[in-house]
Amino acid sequence: MTRAEIIALIKAGGYSVTNKVLEKIETMKRYGVSGVGQSAAALTRLWDAVGMTAEIGTDGDNSGVTNDFDSAEPFKRRKCVGSWSMQDGHAVFNVAAYAGEEGYAEDGTAGDYVAVECPLAYYTLKGGTLGVSAYPWPGWKPFDVFCRNHDANDVMDKIYLPAYALAKKDGHSVSLPGLDNFQGGYKENLDAARTYNSDAATQAILQPMAVNFYEWALFTVEFATQNCQTIMAGCSGLRHNADDRATLRADGKWLISNYQAGRVAGEYVSIQDTSVDINHAGYYASHRITSIIRCDAEGNESSSGAYQLIETEDLGAGRSYEEGGSYRIAARPYRTGSCNGVSTPSGSPVSNTDTFRPMKYRWRENVFANQYKTIVDLFNKRIGSDDTDWKLEWYYLPDPTGYTPSSTSKPDATDLATDQFVKLDIETPHELYNDGYVKSRQYSDDYPDLWIPGETTGGSASTYYCDYAYLVNSNAVRAVRVGGHWYNGASDGFSSVIGHTAPSYSNALYGGDLCFAQQG
Repeated sequence: MTRAEIIALIKAGGYSVTNKVLEKIETMKRYGVSGVGQSAAALTRLWDAVGMTAEIGTDGDNSGVTNDFDSAEPFKRRKCVGSWSMQDGHAVFNVAAYAGEEGYAEDGTAGDYVAVECPLAYYTLKGGTLGVSAYPWPGWKPFDVFCRNHDANDVMDKIYLPAYALAKKDGHSVSLPGLDNFQGGYKENLDAARTYNSDAATQAILQPMAVNFYEWALFTVEFATQNCQTIMAGCSGLRHNADDRATLRADGKWLISNYQAGRVAGEYVSIQDTSVDINHAGYYASHRITSIIRCDAEGNESSSGAYQLIETEDLGAGRSYEEGGSYRIAARPYRTGSCNGVSTPSGSPVSNTDTFRPMKYRWRENVFANQYKTIVDLFNKRIGSDDTDWKLEWYYLPDPTGYTPSSTSKPDATDLATDQFVKLDIETPHELYNDGYVKSRQYSDDYPDLWIPGETTGGSASTYYCDYAYLVNSNAVRAVRVGGHWYNGASDGFSSVIGHTAPSYSNALYGGDLCFAQQG
């Protein structure tokens, strides 16, 4: 129903349309798309989204960028800084200042947590039609992230999500810029989150799966596409080769053993003296590339050279290197705050589509790509006897604050059988137990904001949900990570899921977000 139709109904009832009524009508806008789950990535705008423009910026001058959603609820989110504390038995975020206000600072002096304030939002998803609104249209539901204890009748008018990935400063977890993304297995990430320097640490968790659904829904409606990488590719195409070597020259520059696109200025790398492949290792970044040229074996610039010459900033990891020594080199996630030169709410440094840069959506950095996000509340278990009958059961942890893994191998099958976990009403049957691009999704009736890959054959990087799911592996119990990482290519995105590795699986690919269980 359009606003004009609503006004006509009000007048037909004998009521005057006052300014207050008009203000209320303005909040009743709804934005939507049709075609979700169908093969075409491009979607058709519906309702108030028809005719709206959604553009994004890069660092530098964004005066020519137009995005009509910037002023539309519920897309209009605000970046702020502050800290968490406990009040009346639950975590509360205390805003010190909003971005642009006096006193706003991200150096830790105004608070240890840079957040994004998200206003209450409702949605509908039926028959390929997806809609979002700040108003509870008939039949629409609040996103679960706004529901206290998953109760759709008890909602919060706003929530706070981290602007940056989970990191640690002075031994405590924070959401601040300029830091390495934390890395590790499920327990390591969760333990790191709970080092938050406040009594609210008891309520610290990793990102719930419902946050991923919420972000996906907003993004999909805003940009009217199922292929999020056509809008922002994110950091998904950096160099990946286990044999890359870097030799330190007398001038302090590094000569890289082989040239290939996918290594750029601004990139973070790890340079190590080891014979082991460091692409999947747990090393943090040791250097940031400041300049790079293609060259010959002597370091002379050449457009057809088979080598690269790079200059780097030493990040102070305390390692020593010998002139003439040959070291392994591999990319690492961009550090937190790498998108802070982009003034628009969404965008990337330099380029949104070259696959070599971090990205942010509605002020939240790297909601996909750069590094997998460990999900706090969704797991699966492989059951069956052999390749003829393997299938997956899926389990949910409704209250992550009440669960502490007793070892890095947890949760295991014993934990999943306890009352803390809920076996969902959906499973991945044997015929769908495949790795592949997500063609369809399954949703739980009890927890509808949890989505699970359905069909993983018949899709592609540019059709249906356009992202990849990894499900096939020998681990009995697996943690779920989402979003993809810095060299996963077209597999990255909101619908990218790696659900086949054990909770203990730990390396630089796996990080998380410092979230909090919110009740008010």
